[in-house]
Amino acid sequence: MFNYLLIWVLYILVLVLILLVAKAAFQTMHLKKSGSINYLILQENLLEETAKLERTKEKTLLVEGLQKILFKRYFKIIEDILLMQKFIFDNYVN
Repeated sequence: MFNYLLIWVLYILVLVLILLVAKAAFQTMHLKKSGSINYLILQENLLEETAKLERTKEKTLLVEGLQKILFKRYFKIIEDILLMQKFIFDNYVN
């Protein structure tokens, strides 16, 4: 009688172990699937952000070029104003 009880307990323990292994396998497959989906989403986001970075770099280069042009024009205008002031001063002094 005690022998049959131990055999049933062993069968139940093996069954519980098999169920736990099946549960772990299912969770692993689910994790793999969700990980693959997240990986694809992250890849798409990376491509979008890389494209944004390229556009930002282009805009930055454009702005830097415009800034250089504006500073050159600004200093040219200041130079012209100073030359006009010098001309006016020389005419009033003489």
